[in-house]
Amino acid sequence: NDLLVIMLIVAAIVAAALSQVAASVAIIVIVTANAILGVQQEMSAASALEELAAGEGVKVKVIRDSKEQEVDSKLIVPGDIVLLKLGEKIPADMRIIESADLTVKEMNLTGESRPVKKNSVKMPDHAIKKEQETSPALSPVSPEAVNKLMDEERKRKEE
Repeated sequence: NDLLVIMLIVAAIVAAALSQVAASVAIIVIVTANAILGVQQEMSAASALEELAAGEGVKVKVIRDSKEQEVDSKLIVPGDIVLLKLGEKIPADMRIIESADLTVKEMNLTGESRPVKKNSVKMPDHAIKKEQETSPALSPVSPEAVNKLMDEERKRKEE
C-alpha cells in the first residue's frame, strides 16, 4: 500500500511538472483522503482492542459447583456454565449448550455486519471427552455433569 502511495505522489509531482495542475491536485486530494481514513481506522481498531482488553468487568450469571452464582466476567473459568439473557454481551469464548433463536452480532470480531444465527449441537459424550483432552481451554467437566446441571436448570425454570 505504501508503494502505491509513493507512486501516486510521484505521479502528482510529474503532473505538476507537466503543467497538469488539475490532475496533480486531484491526486494529492486522493492521497490525503486515503491517509486521513487510514489514521481514523487505525485509531478505531486500537480503541476496540483496548476495550476488549479492558474486559469491562461485567457481572454474569454462571452455574459453578452446581450453584447459580453472579461473578465478574473476568473471573469466568473453564467449566462454568454461563446463563445469558436477551441483549447481554457474551463474556467469553464458549460452547452453546442450549439456545432458542440465538443470533450474535460478531462485527467487532469478524466484520460481519449482520447478526449470525447460532445454535446448540448435542455432542456425544465421547466427543466432549476427546475435546476436553485436546483443548486446554476446556475443563474436565464430565458430560454427565453438564447434562445434570442443565436438567436442574430446566427444572428450576419450570418452578
